[in-house]
Amino acid sequence: MVMLTNKIIGKLTADPEHKKNILLLEEMLMVSLPADLREILINYDDARFERKLFFRIVNSRFSQQMSVEKILTPGQIISSQDILKDDSLYMENKLVVFGETLGSPLICIAIEKENYGNVFVFDWDFGATKIASSFKEFAEFLQ
Repeated sequence: MVMLTNKIIGKLTADPEHKKNILLLEEMLMVSLPADLREILINYDDARFERKLFFRIVNSRFSQQMSVEKILTPGQIISSQDILKDDSLYMENKLVVFGETLGSPLICIAIEKENYGNVFVFDWDFGATKIASSFKEFAEFLQ
């Protein structure tokens, strides 16, 4: 298992629905999710980080500290993608939302070839901002 489980809590699960929903999501997206994120989504039910963890976004447009509120279940990710499929700003970035912050920004992973596996924060005011090169890197820099 990916070595970031010490930061993640939640009920370990063998729920076959998680795996089924991941396969459905990957079929919808026509791409496999990055292995480190896929593993967490399959193995945890109601996954959260062990305490309220924060990350800071600093770029030319803004600087902001955000908290990670939760990691979505595979079923919630499918629902989110269905809701967001008509949002052109979101869809042009080829992202899949996997986490929520306190507020409106979404934590997403890129699925397009050139950015595959990179983690972004998507905000409707500022667009997509890369914050990590992988889910593992994202989890490791949380404070």
